[in-house]
Amino acid sequence: MAAFFSRANKYKSLLLFLFILLSSAYVVSSCGSGNGAAPAGNGGAAAGGTDPAVYTVIYNGNGSTGGSAPADQNKYQQGRTVTVSGNTGNLARPGYSFSGWNTSTDGSGTAYAAGQTFTMGTEDITLYAVWTSNPTYTITYDGNGNMGGSVPVDQNQYQQGQTVTVLGPGNLSNGSETFAGWNTQSDGNGAPFQPGQKFQMGLSNITLYAKWTGAPTYNVFYNGNNNTGGSPPADTNKYRQGQSITVLGNTGNLARTGYTFTGWNTQANGSGTTYQPGSQFPMGASNTTLYSLWTSDATYTVTYNGNGNTGGTPQADQNKYQQGQAVTVLGLGNLTNTGYVFDGWKDGNGNAYWPGQTFAMGANNVTLYAQWASPASRYAYVANYSDNTISQYTILSGGMLAPLSPATVPSGPEPSAVAVDPLGRFAYVTNVGDNTISQYNIGADGTLKPMAPATVSTGIWPSAITVDPSGSYVYVTNDRDNCSSSSSNTCGTVYGFKIGSGGALTQVSSIDAIQHPESVAVTPSGAYAYAGNESDSTVSQYTVGANGTLSSISSAWVFIYNASDAGSGPESIAIDPSGTYLYTADRGSNTITQFTIGANGNLKLTASFHTGSSPWSITLAPSGKYAYVANTGDNTISQYTIGTEGALVPMSPATVPAGASPRSVTVDPSGAYVYVANGGDGTISQYTIGAGGALTPISPATVPAGTRPQAIVTAR
Repeated sequence: MAAFFSRANKYKSLLLFLFILLSSAYVVSSCGSGNGAAPAGNGGAAAGGTDPAVYTVIYNGNGSTGGSAPADQNKYQQGRTVTVSGNTGNLARPGYSFSGWNTSTDGSGTAYAAGQTFTMGTEDITLYAVWTSNPTYTITYDGNGNMGGSVPVDQNQYQQGQTVTVLGPGNLSNGSETFAGWNTQSDGNGAPFQPGQKFQMGLSNITLYAKWTGAPTYNVFYNGNNNTGGSPPADTNKYRQGQSITVLGNTGNLARTGYTFTGWNTQANGSGTTYQPGSQFPMGASNTTLYSLWTSDATYTVTYNGNGNTGGTPQADQNKYQQGQAVTVLGLGNLTNTGYVFDGWKDGNGNAYWPGQTFAMGANNVTLYAQWASPASRYAYVANYSDNTISQYTILSGGMLAPLSPATVPSGPEPSAVAVDPLGRFAYVTNVGDNTISQYNIGADGTLKPMAPATVSTGIWPSAITVDPSGSYVYVTNDRDNCSSSSSNTCGTVYGFKIGSGGALTQVSSIDAIQHPESVAVTPSGAYAYAGNESDSTVSQYTVGANGTLSSISSAWVFIYNASDAGSGPESIAIDPSGTYLYTADRGSNTITQFTIGANGNLKLTASFHTGSSPWSITLAPSGKYAYVANTGDNTISQYTIGTEGALVPMSPATVPAGASPRSVTVDPSGAYVYVANGGDGTISQYTIGAGGALTPISPATVPAGTRPQAIVTAR
């Protein structure tokens, strides 16, 4: 029995324990229930009874000028769903439309539309109104054929429905016509408007055309001018002064025995203004009559006469030319005259012509007589990039270039630069196509004779070449040489060569440039050399050793720009005869940069001068008084006097025309003539230098060269 009661007491203790446990669970469950509560262990109350964190949503008008932002009074626990409010407070901003909400003021955050939902995080959130600019439209005024004044300009941007006030005509005029308002169509069949009138802007830009009334009109008449058949065209239009007229063709099949119709002229004898069918001109203040132009069907010939030649036969022109037809002058062919050089052609009236030049045939046959001149002691050589030749010329007494015989000699592939030694004994040409230098002896007659060997190797892409003033060394810039070197950040080298007794080159040095050297020059003393680096706008500076080797000066390079002068892309270098100043032609900035050469060879930038477009080459006169720059971008030659402290002073005029894409400019050794290689049209421009240095084209203004002439040099 004692055991039974002992067992019963144990069960009573167990039941009491279970009752207490269930009661505690009920209390905990009751405290955790109710609206907004988070489940235990997930943001709900802690075991100690702390309330869960809650957060708010705030709406911000973000620049609004009217209405009010909605207010969300709810408190949200983490993880609860928030429904985004609409623009319930009618927020407004002039010129903008409400287009939603964003978590960032500049719209770069998360965008929400009205009614969209998101899950609340662990902090308050502000939603900013997003404003989209309303589209705007413009009002443009058109003079509609006005002959004077300027159309008014409305600078406003209008939104749909905004009020537009129509402007007045200002100083617009149209001959004798009177301004009569504006219209939405140029023919006046649209909506009319008067100055000061107001209207509401629609959904597109509007152009208002001036309306003109009251001007007199005139006629254009066509006259057959002695025609023997057909009839002149009839123009039935009425034209007001200044209106454009399109010239009619020979629609009535006008004919005249022995003649061909060639257009119209305002004078019966053809001395007025000529118009071709389809051309246009403005109507004057009276009727206009256009007379048929007739060209005789008779034909004439051009004959060439050797005029004392000792060899060869003049070329024959087999063409028959009508009066006014263009004649292209033939070349020398195989004509020779011992002891003389060919100096062009002249007709019986003394008019001079050069091969390739054109003239209009007259009403008689023409004979052209060869002109012969004594050989000069000065020559010119041109590197023709695309046909792998060197053109060679003698410089005649008047400065004209006359081709030697032969007119060209072969070079290596893609010749890019040419130089001669100071005594006129040797010539050297860089060939970028095979990374060589062609070397020639200059004969007594000025013709180039290939040496043995004909070429020597140099670095990759030889871009420029010069001979030092002593005639002992040659320096070549290699634009793309040694670019893979890991020891420096350079691309390009300068090679030095010694000139042997017979002119042949032997390499003596190689030194890095900076970035893609395109030009090289040596001071008159021979003590210093400089290379222009196009890609990084610097000039490398070197001392010249006793054996011609180059060593970098302590400051290995200088920029061609500073805080006030902004040069870029040096393409060419020139040094004045005194060795005091150095100039770079800066193709990237359309400038010429001037440096002073210090006692130790260091360059000091002193000035920058504006020049033409894409200056490619610069040269100085032997006197040191003048500088000339070939501007590839605008086909001109800039001309300067060299003033105090080396400053470049533009002449008047500041430029003279050249051929297409001038790439190289040089002055002959006498300082009397300038020559320019025009890479775009295969010609050489030739000029005389006047007393003040200004250039005057020689007649003819150009002579033919090869294809894409890149460089020109003259020799004694």
